[in-house]
Order: sequence, then structure tokens, then C-alpha cells
Amino acid sequence: MGESDPFVEIHLPNSRQQEWTNVVQDNRNPVWNQIFTFNVQPEDDLIIFYVQDYDIRKNDMIGTGTVELKNVFDDGKFDEWVTIHADGSSTGDIYVVMSIQLS
Repeated sequence: MGESDPFVEIHLPNSRQQEWTNVVQDNRNPVWNQIFTFNVQPEDDLIIFYVQDYDIRKNDMIGTGTVELKNVFDDGKFDEWVTIHADGSSTGDIYVVMSIQLS
């Protein structure tokens, strides 16, 4: 099986906010270690991680993972593995750390 060039699209679908990680070239076990800031709105209840394999023509979907923001609000942070699924099967996991900062 060949190497992939993974990246993650991170979405707050209800408020239509999104961010992207860097593409990690030729790596099946990427580490992004990036920080993103979202302005969470009252209608936001979910954050979605779309893990993709970068391709010049068309990116290939590796899978998606979700976190209910209630889990972040209840503890003030989230520090766990998130399972990535495609077509009903697990395609891997990503480690996600999130925290809430009120302003």
C-alpha cells in the first residue's frame, strides 16, 4: 500500500467555520500539532474532522470523525483519540486536544 499525503479539514457545520491542517507528505502516521481558534456559537453542537489524502487532481477521503462540543464544555477540555470512519468501518484514529477559552 502506498504512502498518503494526509491533512484534516476541521468544521463547525452549524456556524460554517472551517480550518485546514498542513499536508504531511508521504506519511501514514502524520503529526500535525497545530492550533486553531474557532468562535463557537450557541448553535454549534458538533465539530467534524474530515481526514483526507491530498491529490493534485482530487483529494481522497480517508474518513471522518466527530466530537460533541458538549464533551468539551462539560470538562473545559477534550484530550482523547477520535475514531475516523468511512463506509461504516474504522479507518484509523486521530488524537485531538481541545480547550474552551471564554471571552
